Amino acid sequence: MTEIFIREADWQSPADCSSVLKLIDAYALEPIEGGQPLPDFTRENLIAGLQSVSGAFVLLACIESEAVGIAVCFRGFSTFAARPLINLHDLAVLPQFRRRGIGGRLLEAV
Repeated sequence: MTEIFIREADWQSPADCSSVLKLIDAYALEPIEGGQPLPDFTRENLIAGLQSVSGAFVLLACIESEAVGIAVCFRGFSTFAARPLINLHDLAVLPQFRRRGIGGRLLEAV
């Protein structure tokens, strides 16, 4: 089996920024998410928007040099538990890479 590795997206890397857009666009195309590609506005502003949000981070699941899964997360704080928390906003794996434990690995990394 090919090794899967999880790493945080590097906003200084054009390849990582492109991978984030590709993966979120693929997620948007899923029927449960509306089955439509990302609007142009979203494509043009998503990376800068994520960079500007304090506590936002994106994990990429990679096989060799290809990003095949994504977890978009936001650090927050629970008032009921009085401790930090992580809001997992998006979790997606490209269809052709599903059923390999990639989603589980992303959850473990979060």
